[in-house]
Amino acid sequence: MCIPPYRTCVKTGNCLVDYFSFSRLAIKRNVTSVNRKVALVIILTRAGLDLDSAALKRMRITVPKLGLIPWFVECIVIAIMTHYLLGLPWIWAFLLGYAV
Repeated sequence: MCIPPYRTCVKTGNCLVDYFSFSRLAIKRNVTSVNRKVALVIILTRAGLDLDSAALKRMRITVPKLGLIPWFVECIVIAIMTHYLLGLPWIWAFLLGYAV
């Protein structure tokens, strides 16, 4: 059984944090922040490259439904809750539901 490379990277990072105690190394927060953002971009890019364009074209109705229906339901639920629980106007409630 082969361990995926991302899990190996996470495990290695956890071990190194415990071993080196980065608080003693005085690494600036900016450096670690940039490294985390770069790692996220790499992971999301690799995930996007694994998409099969032929399958997406075949299911051109299903893919948007899977993304838009849950988002729309969540937006409506949040808007209703914020309107009645927080007393926000409907437009603000829907803006909050859209943003969340």
